[in-house]
Amino acid sequence: MARIEKRARTGGRTVYIAKWYTITGQDRSKTFASKKDAEAHLTKVRNAKLHGNEFDPASGRMLFREAAALWLDDRKASLKATTYAAHAERLAPTTAESMTRHARLTHKGQPLRIDPSFGDYPLNKITHDDVQAWVNRLVASGRQPSSVRNLFFVVRQILEWAVKTKKLTANPAEHVQLPGNRTASVAKGANKSAAKRSRRRDDPARFLTAAQVAVLAAATPWPYSVFVHTDAWTGLRPGEIIGLRVGDVHWAGEDAGESWLSVAESVAVIDGEPVYLDPKTEGSVRDVPLTADTAARLRAYLAVHPNLHDPDAPLFPGFSAVPLRLPHMRKREPGTVPPSRLSAAVRDAGAELRAARHEDLPPADRQAAALADLSVDEAAARLTFNWDGPLRLDAFRKTIWNPAVLRANRIGRETAEPGMVPITVPPGVTPYALRHTYASLSAAAGIKPLALSRRMGHVAVTMTMNVYAHLYRESAADDMAALGAMAVVATPPTSGVAKVIPLRG
Repeated sequence: MARIEKRARTGGRTVYIAKWYTITGQDRSKTFASKKDAEAHLTKVRNAKLHGNEFDPASGRMLFREAAALWLDDRKASLKATTYAAHAERLAPTTAESMTRHARLTHKGQPLRIDPSFGDYPLNKITHDDVQAWVNRLVASGRQPSSVRNLFFVVRQILEWAVKTKKLTANPAEHVQLPGNRTASVAKGANKSAAKRSRRRDDPARFLTAAQVAVLAAATPWPYSVFVHTDAWTGLRPGEIIGLRVGDVHWAGEDAGESWLSVAESVAVIDGEPVYLDPKTEGSVRDVPLTADTAARLRAYLAVHPNLHDPDAPLFPGFSAVPLRLPHMRKREPGTVPPSRLSAAVRDAGAELRAARHEDLPPADRQAAALADLSVDEAAARLTFNWDGPLRLDAFRKTIWNPAVLRANRIGRETAEPGMVPITVPPGVTPYALRHTYASLSAAAGIKPLALSRRMGHVAVTMTMNVYAHLYRESAADDMAALGAMAVVATPPTSGVAKVIPLRG
């Protein structure tokens, strides 16, 4: 039974304590300065009970980290394994040491990842301003708008779960302004964001030319040179091309379009192990036709594939690599001359040596640069293949892809004819750019959006146009010429009097 108790505090101040029982029989109370406020609160509690919306303030003290774990556990049965793993990674705790060591995890000393930002906060202490400030930090740190939205939606869903489970009365993540929102309050920022997105659509690091693909493939050790070429000319997602098996390559003839790849699986790393999964969407299960050149390369590659007669064997193998010994700067021995007292010539020579050893680069970049100094044959000699296990994208990118990009640029500069611009690859290009490249090459070849959408495994052609519509701008000239020709036919006579037929007598 709900009631109000009047209490006198020290100093003569009077307070009113509203007391009630929850639907589970737990005793609750809240103190107010006036009896009117206490009565209003009890009225709200009664109405909540009447409509089945009773809220327990004590449950709002649950930490966000605990709520996140319960939310993720509730969704485990309904989420794809890859989505579950992605959410778990986004919500994983980050140590203070890691945030100090990795600048990308913070912005101006403030955390960017979800757990350091909200994990230790009780749910009922998280405000709208807290969530908005976190989103603003993500944007200011240079994160892509899509990455910001993906992180935000996880936080919002957790807080929405807290509302549904009666731990919060309202979701503090509602009405948070996200990058790209075109609201009046952020109209100026939205315009800038739209301009940035437009520039990113034309970013050369997303679209390679056919010549750049050839240079990159030539700088990549076998058999991953075949991998790079095939992905650029089929547009498969990274997980899809890694998930190809020997039996997914089909031959019907020698001509273009008479051979194809069947995309039926995708590989993702879950709990540290590569796992074969269903593709991203229903539309992802598809047959992708091959050009005559790509078909010929795959035919030659399969001719020497150790598991040619095993249709379930991975098309492209996993690998291990001989560790690369990276030179490191040694500490100065006691009694030696400090660098500041060395002659300029000796200092310059030391700088050249450090540059040659890539010692001024971060460790990851130093390894890629050192591997890029090897020839393609030397890089291939370091690899041992596992023809029975799938390729791991993270290992491929670090050990094969990043060095190949740098190697392609080095070879391009060294072999360019005098006075000719060398063919190079954008330094920041990623394996996913091969998929974008396929779309760009297809559009340039005149392939219609609907056909491109099906071959890329999009759910609908609208998705294809949302991403690649700008690639079709050039077709407007022919369209407008045809439309203009119709206007010429319909031009009225320049002499004589047109006959007018009255509509009414």
